[in-house]
Amino acid sequence: MSEEIKQEEVKVEVEKEEVVKEKSMVKKVFGWIGTGFLTLLVVMASWLCFDKFVLKHRVPSIFGYSSLIVATGSMNGSEVNEGDLIIIKDTGDYKIGEIVTFFQDGDDIPTTHRIINYKDIDGVRYWKTRGDANNSPDERLITSDEIIGEVVLVIPYVGTFIDWAVEGGGLIYIVGIFLILGLGIYIIKGDDDEDEEESSEPTPSE
Repeated sequence: MSEEIKQEEVKVEVEKEEVVKEKSMVKKVFGWIGTGFLTLLVVMASWLCFDKFVLKHRVPSIFGYSSLIVATGSMNGSEVNEGDLIIIKDTGDYKIGEIVTFFQDGDDIPTTHRIINYKDIDGVRYWKTRGDANNSPDERLITSDEIIGEVVLVIPYVGTFIDWAVEGGGLIYIVGIFLILGLGIYIIKGDDDEDEEESSEPTPSE
């Protein structure tokens, strides 16, 4: 009878060790993913700073892609609205109907409007643009060299969230959430360590 009890205890201990190993592996995987993600963010942020302040590009990009926040409502009612985050790419090949981002003459902030027509003058193609919410087209024609890129992706409301975080005091709430999450992970880790210690203690035998 005692032999059967011992075998059952050994079986339970083996199962506990397997559970601990599985938990440890899951934590390692999440740790690798988190480390990789943070490393990617650091690399991307470093490159954007280099592109902006060293290469002196007005709109920094990664692999030809740039991100901007739509600050006005000149395109409201279309696929691009105020507060959206847009991803643009310098394709070099633009067509009527596409939404493009460009710098108006003398402006430091880029404009995102739709191409509605074009005119060829002395072998150079000039594009006419207009905001979908505007009644009249932009006064000035632009060339392809003045276009930063075509809008290839729109992420709604992200720009509004960023503005809230930076200017509306939302950063305090975000930091608080991360602190709570960090504390929760610390507590869970402490419980896992206790379980691991308990599983490593020798089982008393008769």
